[in-house]
Amino acid sequence: MDNLLQILQNTPNISINVRGDDLITFGRDLITLTQRQYQDEKKVEPSSDLLEYKEALALFGVSGQTLWRWRKRGYITPIHVGGKLKYRRSDCEAIINGERR
Repeated sequence: MDNLLQILQNTPNISINVRGDDLITFGRDLITLTQRQYQDEKKVEPSSDLLEYKEALALFGVSGQTLWRWRKRGYITPIHVGGKLKYRRSDCEAIINGERR
C-alpha cells in the first residue's frame, strides 16, 4: 500500500492499471490505516488536561468572539470530544506564558 500511496501522492495525474484484488487490498489497508489514526486521535489526553469552552474563556479572560478569532487564525487549536470543543490546558498555559504568538 505504501508504494501505491507514494506514487499517487507524488504524481497525482498518473494513469495506472490495477488488478481488482490489488485494489481491494489497497482499500482494506487504507481503511485500517484510517481506523488506527482515528483511534490515536481519540487517545488525546485525560479529561483533566482538557478545558471546556467556558473554562478557557474564564482562564483567558476574553470574550467568545476573541476565542473564536484565535481559533480561526490558528493561534489556538481546539479538539473535538463528543461533539464539543475542548482546549488543551498546556496550549492555554503556553499562550498565557507568552510562549505563542
